[in-house]
Amino acid sequence: MFFYDILLVGILCLFSVFAFNFVSFYLKNKKYKDLLFTIFLFFLSAILLIYSRSFLMFFFLDLVIFIGYLRYHENDAFILSILFSLLLLTLVDFPLLWLIVQYGTYFFTYLIFYQKKQKMLSLFITEKAFFTSLFYFFYLDYFENLAYSFLVLLACVLFFRLLLVVMFRLLKLGNVDLSLDYMETEKSIFKITHEIKNPIAVCKGYLDMLDVHDEDKVSRYIPIIRSEIDRTLTLMDDFMSMKNIHIRKDILDLYLLIEDVYDVMLPVLKQHKVKLIIPHYQDELYMMGDYDRLKQVLINLIKNAYEAKATKIEIRTHCFSKRVKIEVVDNGVGISKENLKRVGEIFYSTKPKGTGIGVNLSKEIIGLHKGDIRYQSSGKKGTLVTIILPLK
Repeated sequence: MFFYDILLVGILCLFSVFAFNFVSFYLKNKKYKDLLFTIFLFFLSAILLIYSRSFLMFFFLDLVIFIGYLRYHENDAFILSILFSLLLLTLVDFPLLWLIVQYGTYFFTYLIFYQKKQKMLSLFITEKAFFTSLFYFFYLDYFENLAYSFLVLLACVLFFRLLLVVMFRLLKLGNVDLSLDYMETEKSIFKITHEIKNPIAVCKGYLDMLDVHDEDKVSRYIPIIRSEIDRTLTLMDDFMSMKNIHIRKDILDLYLLIEDVYDVMLPVLKQHKVKLIIPHYQDELYMMGDYDRLKQVLINLIKNAYEAKATKIEIRTHCFSKRVKIEVVDNGVGISKENLKRVGEIFYSTKPKGTGIGVNLSKEIIGLHKGDIRYQSSGKKGTLVTIILPLK
């Protein structure tokens, strides 16, 4: 009976996952895929309950909640937590306080570790084993055969862990190409081609304003155009190597870099009627870093700001305990709380023709500098991007 129920749970879960992947493969619209995933969660919950022949099925209901959290469907997972709690209170007479603590722990684990899926996955499995062990030995009268009870519990937990990991892997594959080599190649191409657009756009802007009869404009614009062409060639080197982004650290003046970004972006922003503000630096701030890569990050942030309909962009800097904090603030449309959680995910963007590549690249570059980049927004107006870099 026990092994039959275990086998039945595995078949039902894997059948549901394969059915979801099969249908989602033919859906191109992300909204429809999200709706399909919600249906999948509730469908899997329903069939586990319909085919339940013992208390064992209730043990595996948390699988559905964990999968919901791991795929950022926190609203669905939270609703299912409430529904399962009501069900367990009604049918099995579970202690209410126990259910509040257990499902509350799952929810807070998601809130704290939502950006670290592997950590979240490990904690979910640990918490499940902990709560099940406590409930099994404190609320069920199986002390007469303690050894058998322990083996049953251990088998359930191990199978739960195996099934959760397999489902998680299969559901991730449902959204991407099964050929990992092809996916990595395609990702590299998207990264480089996206970034090549930026310096070309800057060069075009300066060439449109260039007057060959105006020596002042020629002397100011030609070095900038040459610099952007050099940056394009660096990006093309990355394209040819088809590898991850590399940095070449050297001593640089961060204040000079920010002023350089200001000079490059000012004419483009004037065309869009956007005001760019930077501090008036009177000294230098030296650090080890890749000048072109950090410049690339700041240009990306400014570009994202004016594309978010900002009319004012400000760059601020603060030094503290051998680190420097760079803040890029804008008064654009802002980022919703839901979208803020997914900032930096590859191929995820709130812009109609966006790819999410620019933000993902920026995070990668700052990470290679042993730094950190964070996004904050009220979701209504304005975004604050904070970059923290070591000065060592």
